[in-house]
Amino acid sequence: MLNATWRTFALPAFTAALLLVGSAGTALAEPAPSSGKPVVSSTDYPASGFHGSPGRTGVFTFSPGGSTAVARYGWSLNSDTFVNQVAATGSVDVPITPSLSGTNSLYVRSYDEAGTPSDRQIYVFMVADLSRPVAAWNLDETVGTTAADNTGHGHTLTLNGATFGAGYSNNGQVTTAGSFSATSGAVVDSSRAFSVSAWVKLGDTETGYTIASQDNGFALRHGDGRWSFGTASSTTPPRAGEWTHLLGTYEPNQVSLYVNGKLEGMAAATLTNAASPFVLGSGQATATIDHVQVWDRALSAAEAAKHHNLVVERARYLFDEREGVTARDEVSGENATLSEGVTWAGTPVDPDDPNQILTSEDKWTRFDSTGQVTGPRPANLRTDRSFTVSAWVRQADFGDTAGTVLGMSDGSFVLGYRPDTFGWGFGLGDAVVRSDLPAQANQWTHLAATFDSATGTVALYVDGIRQSGVLTGVQSFNGVGDFVVGHGVVGVIDDPRVYSGAMTLDDVEDVRVWSKHR
Repeated sequence: MLNATWRTFALPAFTAALLLVGSAGTALAEPAPSSGKPVVSSTDYPASGFHGSPGRTGVFTFSPGGSTAVARYGWSLNSDTFVNQVAATGSVDVPITPSLSGTNSLYVRSYDEAGTPSDRQIYVFMVADLSRPVAAWNLDETVGTTAADNTGHGHTLTLNGATFGAGYSNNGQVTTAGSFSATSGAVVDSSRAFSVSAWVKLGDTETGYTIASQDNGFALRHGDGRWSFGTASSTTPPRAGEWTHLLGTYEPNQVSLYVNGKLEGMAAATLTNAASPFVLGSGQATATIDHVQVWDRALSAAEAAKHHNLVVERARYLFDEREGVTARDEVSGENATLSEGVTWAGTPVDPDDPNQILTSEDKWTRFDSTGQVTGPRPANLRTDRSFTVSAWVRQADFGDTAGTVLGMSDGSFVLGYRPDTFGWGFGLGDAVVRSDLPAQANQWTHLAATFDSATGTVALYVDGIRQSGVLTGVQSFNGVGDFVVGHGVVGVIDDPRVYSGAMTLDDVEDVRVWSKHR
C-alpha cells in the first residue's frame, strides 16, 4: 500500500502511434534514416578485451563513416546526451578519460552544417581494474556459433545447438534440451580459489539444469528445488521465467553460494583441478544465460552484491516530441500516453537565430496537477530487486498535495514531493526516505533514488547529493502496475529513467552531469 501521504490515482487508457514531428527550426527527435553513423576506434581502448584503468586517458578517433558532410561531432560517455562537441570536417582524435571499470559505452554522432545529426554510434569497450576476471562473456552476439571472451584471454565459447536471443542485458545464450556452449580448455584451476557468476532465466524447473561447469571440477546448477554450487545450496527456490543472479566462490575446503547478491549457502568441500573445458548450459530444461564471469580468486560478499547490481536501463523517455499525445520509450520503443493536463514545452525557438541548436535538454513536458503520463511497466524490471529511478523536475507550485514525479500505479514505489515535510521523498511500499532540505520551486532539480535488495538499502539523491535519511533492511514487493510520470505535479518534468540494479553515488552523478538542465 502507498504511504498515506502519497495520493492514489487513476490511469487513463493506453494508446498507440508515436509522432516524431519537429517544430520549425528544431531537429527531429531521431535523425533521418539515411544519415550515416560515424566510425569510432581506439588503440588505447580497443573494442575487445580489458584495457587501461579508471582515470587513465585514452585517445578515440572519430571518422565520418557513411556521411561526408561533417561539421562537428557530439559525444558522451555512458549516457546518450552528446553534450561534448568537437569541430571537424573529417577524422579527429579525441582524448577521453573513463571513470568506471568494466563495460563503458561511448555515444557519438556527427552533425552537418545545418546541425542535422547522424544516427548514433555506440562504441563499447572494457576498462580493467584490479578485480578483473580471467574469463567473461557478455553473450551480446546476434549471429554465428561463437561467443567472444571479453577479457581478451581467448576463452572463446563455441555453441553446440545453443543460439543467441534476448538476455538480461542486450543478448544472451538461449539453450534447449541438450544444447550448450563450451571453451576448448579449462579457464580456471578449480583446486585453488576461484569464483563464477551468471544471470540465468529458467524456462521450467521440472528438470535439473547446469548453468556453468568444468567437468570433475565444479558445477553451478539447479535441481531438486534449489540452486547449488558444489555442496552449497540455496534457501531461495528457482522460479521459471525470472532472472536470477548466481555467484559461487571456492577457497580450499569451502564453497559459498550467493543468490541475487545474498549469501544463501556455505559448505565444506575439496575441489580438484579439472582440465576439462568450461561448459555453459547443460540439461533438458530451456534456459537463457547472460553475463558470465570467472575469477581466479574468491570474491567477497560485498563484491557479490556489486555484481548482482549490474545496472541495465529499462525505460527512458526523452519527452522530445513536442506534438501528439504519446511519448516514446527509447529502450523498448513502446509508447506512453499523455492525458489532459499535460502539454509539450521547452526552450522557445528563436526564428532570428540561424545557429540555434535545441538539444534534448531543451524539450520537456508541463503538468497542471490534473494530468499524468502513463506508460507500460518496464520489461524485466522487478521492484523487489535492486533498481534505480531518476528524472529532472522544475516544480512551480507545491501546496499541500503530494506530487508523483515517477511512480508505479500499484504504489510499489513513488518518487516525488511530500507535503508533510515540504520536501522530496522516495517511498518504497511503506518505507520512506525524505530529503534533508525543503524542495525549491522554479528551479531544475535532479532526483534519483535507489533500492539495493542485497542489503535492503533505500537511498534518495537530490542534485547528486545522497540524503542523510538512508534506510537499511527494507523489503519490497514486485510491482505489476503501469509506469506513471507527473501525477499531481504543477511544473515540468524531463528525462525520466528506470534501471535494474542499484547505482552508486558516482553513477548517479554521471547521469546528472551528462543530462544537466539549466
